[in-house]
Amino acid sequence: MKWKWKDFGVVPPDREQVVCAFDRLLPEHRRALFSVVHTSCDSEILKVAYRSRDSLTAFTGLSEVELSLVRAALGVAEVQFVAWADDPKLMIVRGFDPTPLKDIYLYDRPRRAVVTVGAEQLSAAIGFQGKNVALVSQLCGWDLDICTDDEFADQKQHAFNELTGLACLRGTRIQYLIDAGYFSTDDVAGMNSLDLQHVLQVSEDEACKIIAGANDWFVT
Repeated sequence: MKWKWKDFGVVPPDREQVVCAFDRLLPEHRRALFSVVHTSCDSEILKVAYRSRDSLTAFTGLSEVELSLVRAALGVAEVQFVAWADDPKLMIVRGFDPTPLKDIYLYDRPRRAVVTVGAEQLSAAIGFQGKNVALVSQLCGWDLDICTDDEFADQKQHAFNELTGLACLRGTRIQYLIDAGYFSTDDVAGMNSLDLQHVLQVSEDEACKIIAGANDWFVT
């Protein structure tokens, strides 16, 4: 299953409010060490992705009093700090830390990442009611599909079988779509023609016909 932070009713916090809270509550010498890049939040946990302005971790030695003031000001039970990385794979690894990941497969155009973990780590990675993976998804800006290796293999096989049902698609084209991160008829129906032209190397007219066929599949 693909997990999106918006599927769980997680509302992105006002980043400016987070920044203002840090400005008010943290000592100036510490606040000068970092900048807030992104945030993600649910009713209990706030994750803060930050970029450090020197070699030191900006939050080393943050006192419990300072943390409690930040938690109270932002209305959360826990604040987790994640060092920002421009590499999306590294950022996903840091977002899930300390849960170990096995592999990360990035699909740029649908902005989707499939993250595989060991079966014993799946529950921890997903979190209660999917909250952990939703927070990481929001923090990193990627839709996340987290599963075991066997589940991912099954997902790709299911995708191939489902897409075979579209008369306009056959073996090689189906595999191209799966390799690009489009795993269902719904995914194809939601594509724009330019992306489909790029993936399948087809004309605009043919791309539009394929998308129309995917939408018709739901009607029939």
